[in-house]
Amino acid sequence: MSDLVSIMEPRAEHVWVIGLDGGTFRLLDVFAARGWMPNLAQLMHEGTTVSLLSTLPPITAPAWASFLTGCNPGRHGVYAFRGPMWGRWERPVCNASAIRAPRIWEFLNLFNLSAGLINVPMTYPVEPLQGYVISGMLSPDGNLAVAYPEDIQRMLRTRKYVVDLHIGRRERELRTEEQIINLADDLVTTVQGRTRVALQLLAERPTDFFVLVFVATDRIQHFAWRYIERLIQEPEAARKDRTCQRVLAVYQAVDQALGDLLARRDNKTTILVMSDHGFCGLHTQVRLNEWLAQGGWLEFREGARAARRHAKRTRGWLKRLLPRRLLLWGRRTLAVTRTLEWTRTLAYSGDASENAVHINMVGREPEGVVVAGRHYREVRSEIITGLAELRDPRNGLPVIKHVHEREAIYQGPFLHLAPDILFEPIEGYECTPEVAYEGDIFVDVSSEGQGGHARDGILIAAGAGMRQMHDRREAAIIDVAPTVLYLLGLPVPSEMDGRVLEEILDPDWLAARLPRREPLADRISVRGTSDEKAYTPDERRLLEEHLSDLGYLD
Repeated sequence: MSDLVSIMEPRAEHVWVIGLDGGTFRLLDVFAARGWMPNLAQLMHEGTTVSLLSTLPPITAPAWASFLTGCNPGRHGVYAFRGPMWGRWERPVCNASAIRAPRIWEFLNLFNLSAGLINVPMTYPVEPLQGYVISGMLSPDGNLAVAYPEDIQRMLRTRKYVVDLHIGRRERELRTEEQIINLADDLVTTVQGRTRVALQLLAERPTDFFVLVFVATDRIQHFAWRYIERLIQEPEAARKDRTCQRVLAVYQAVDQALGDLLARRDNKTTILVMSDHGFCGLHTQVRLNEWLAQGGWLEFREGARAARRHAKRTRGWLKRLLPRRLLLWGRRTLAVTRTLEWTRTLAYSGDASENAVHINMVGREPEGVVVAGRHYREVRSEIITGLAELRDPRNGLPVIKHVHEREAIYQGPFLHLAPDILFEPIEGYECTPEVAYEGDIFVDVSSEGQGGHARDGILIAAGAGMRQMHDRREAAIIDVAPTVLYLLGLPVPSEMDGRVLEEILDPDWLAARLPRREPLADRISVRGTSDEKAYTPDERRLLEEHLSDLGYLD
């Protein structure tokens, strides 16, 4: 075992990771080339661009957990925004306490290196570290304990800092152009406020490792994808359109923030701009529970199903007339899980963002009916075959690109927490457990102009230790943490699944110091883990509402 205080040369003095949540080259390449994001364009020119594959599914919670740990979900235990049902009727919202593997800053602190993190999802509840942390998405609304140390919390209160812009907080719909403009303006303000805090902390509390995540890109892409497509396809006409202008202003605010940050770097700083997943347009929803019902694997409670359909149809005026507490009660009472006849259900769909099917197992789900062993294998095999053969009746084309047994893509001690079946939809299709109005499985949503997650994210690497290379290669999100540790002169923990991205590194660095692996996780104290820790019942309900407003839950 090496001396834990030794740091090998050559190394970067600082590594900065700038997260663009949902960042995708399909629009950033265009915006950079047209001069709309000049700071990003400069960084792309001087460094290397890589297509960064996200987790399966490509969503915030498992993706950022994989970035923080360098591990696949089977080793850190986070697969979606919510944990498994497992003996309870409500699936808990996950947070940092659900991550069961050491995080990158814990390895850095072993070597007396510091870390500063701002707005990184899956960092609430915050914990003491050598450095500082301001949590991000999945922090409860109104909870002031979002930062460590305490003096940073006081600074945030003084600045009226927004941890996460809650899309549903003002009961706003996001369908009209004026509503999209208001959202874009709020996102610009949030980006600017976050940047001011980041610049202050960079000046006053420099750290060896620094992470700042902008979620504005993800938020605007969910609700304004049609305007982004116009900007890409009809740039001259779109630039004259007020709504397109305000949507573009979100990206220009992020680019200005990037420029302000880059002005603070020196030649011993490495910059990594990355995303947790990519993005694409959505044209069709697939009501997966309806498909399971038609295949004989699921049965609905018709009264509850009809009540949910009625509530969804009248949601607009209900939100205007009913108090928030009653709305939250109704959301729970009419949850999709409560529309199922569990004693006659073999399998059920995961959340809209989850791309998963769960088997209703005896001894696991509250009213499981599928017995482990042969019965389980038969049911799972039948559903996998059915998903692989699923076709859109409007054009006869397949809906699902790949279907996986969980053990085929995840490995590790927490495999048992994973959904039983994972699948990858063809881009443009979003699978959801939502009930159908007339029993239709396929629902055309192209007129809504919204976007959804794709697996191909971004990595732009420049500065100390980086090559200039433009033949875009492919890497995985779990590779970022090992690469950061290498850049800072540290060994890579053998417990990480990711690899050092040698192909993007300066050849002179590699010649002087090859990456090496050592077992390090046993030097880090095991934390008590609970996916429900730190949320009050009201906080949990508000978080579920926020995730539902973003389209992640039904």
